[in-house]
Amino acid sequence: MAATTDIVVVGAGRVTPDGYGPEHINLADQQHDPDSLWSFIRELIGVRRQRPEFGWGAFEVLDQPERAVLAHRITLDDSCVIAAHNLGANPISITLTDVLSDGDTLVDLLNGDAVLPHDGTLDLALEGYGFRWLRVQPAA
Repeated sequence: MAATTDIVVVGAGRVTPDGYGPEHINLADQQHDPDSLWSFIRELIGVRRQRPEFGWGAFEVLDQPERAVLAHRITLDDSCVIAAHNLGANPISITLTDVLSDGDTLVDLLNGDAVLPHDGTLDLALEGYGFRWLRVQPAA
């Protein structure tokens, strides 16, 4: 029996399901909306440019038990960033051990809040598809 092939002919209009076409989402609108995806990506790029570790640092995957989470440390000279990315849809909490020295503090790179670890252990709650970028500030 011969295989059949379906041929799809696309007319002059562009097919964009679920309201993702330019009639619904476009750059002109997103540039003026502080809660838009464009504004969010622009903020991430700005943070990445301020932290040279992201482009030049040594990358190290951190051990943790959750398959849906990528946790890593990026170190450059005396500076360090710890990042955790939840690649799954469900919220999840992870514990990172042996990643900090006593007295180190962490600063959230997106909102500037200080995160206080306990005894070298870091507990992080991540929303579905959420992430945290944390700068390590060594103890003085």
